[in-house]
Amino acid sequence: MKHLHRNLRTQSGLARRASVVLLAAGLTLAGVSAVSAGAAVKKVKLATYNIGIVSTAAGTTASGLSVVVPTVVAWADSVNATGGIDHHKIKLFQATDTNDPTALSAVQKLVTADHIVALFDNSNEDTAFETYIDSKKIPVVGTTGASGIVGSSKYWYPSGSPSSNLGIDTLLTIQKSGKTKVAALYCAEYAACNVIDAIFDPYLSETGTSLAYVASISASSPTYTAQCLAAQQAGATSLVVFETGQIVQKVVDNCVAQGYDPLLVATTALEIPAWLQDPNMNGAELYASDIPAFVTNTPATKAEFAALGKYSPSVLTSANFGEEVPNAWVAGKELQLAMVNGDLGNSPTSAKMIKGFATFKNETFGGMSPPITVNAKGPVIPSCVFTETISNGAFVLNNGTKLTCPPSS
Repeated sequence: MKHLHRNLRTQSGLARRASVVLLAAGLTLAGVSAVSAGAAVKKVKLATYNIGIVSTAAGTTASGLSVVVPTVVAWADSVNATGGIDHHKIKLFQATDTNDPTALSAVQKLVTADHIVALFDNSNEDTAFETYIDSKKIPVVGTTGASGIVGSSKYWYPSGSPSSNLGIDTLLTIQKSGKTKVAALYCAEYAACNVIDAIFDPYLSETGTSLAYVASISASSPTYTAQCLAAQQAGATSLVVFETGQIVQKVVDNCVAQGYDPLLVATTALEIPAWLQDPNMNGAELYASDIPAFVTNTPATKAEFAALGKYSPSVLTSANFGEEVPNAWVAGKELQLAMVNGDLGNSPTSAKMIKGFATFKNETFGGMSPPITVNAKGPVIPSCVFTETISNGAFVLNNGTKLTCPPSS
């Protein structure tokens, strides 16, 4: 009987120890650690990974950028719904600007009060905070339409062929069309729009193109007939308009009404669904810095559209749905990969994020972007694009999902 009691006590002790081990294992999986058997259980709070978003809330381009934030929200929500980054949740902090001073103060708050480890640039005023954000060594991603600084700072990472390639991408598209005399119209509201000579001049000779007519236009103008007639008189056979998608369409309609029908060449960052309903837009040649927004049948874009449908369905029906959506999605996937590869752990920092970005080598995020690489000097600027046309009221890929690259690429 003594042996029996001893065995029962031994078995009871083993059971208690087994329970402690199982409890400790379960708590660890749940994000809680036990100091030791019999000691008080200590909870470990998992840090959030804070991402700032700064957006321009005023001006003619604000509407076109309105789909960006909800796309980023859908990306973050979809990641958090599947466990976050190693159980760490992504937390978004949003700020808006209307001019240079408010842009700088908005970003300063994101850095000092919200403790962001990376910034999503959805601002037209980003030159106002470029020096500040670089001094803090905060990595920046964003849509290619907003991040004009990509290429001049080692902390600003491209999500596709950036705005700095706007000139060569446009003129190569025009060169292939054979309609090489260009009329270029740009927005009057922003000084940054007045860069036609700077972005086109270096590539005119090599592409065999010429600027036949250049003028500024205001988004509030009731008509663009005068500019259309001037471009026609100058002999322009192709048309480039750096304005919102709605204004681009209005310019084309005004020109066609005057019997002037030049080839429209544009970045898909400007395209909107309404273009497909307008016969005057047929034949337009477009190029996309990331996979065109209407492509829904690849594994990567299926995941994108599923997340948008679940977390930000308004994006899919927005009048501004276009290339800014895949641009924003790819930028989110960049942040995600940098978080994973940077091994942020429970002490996330911008320095760890930068180490994560430094691991990028020919990343295409499931074929959604041209290859993105970061080397010791910083990000390598991609120069290849996807191309499409408008045909019979539909966006049509020119080369499937194959990239079109400059001859030197």
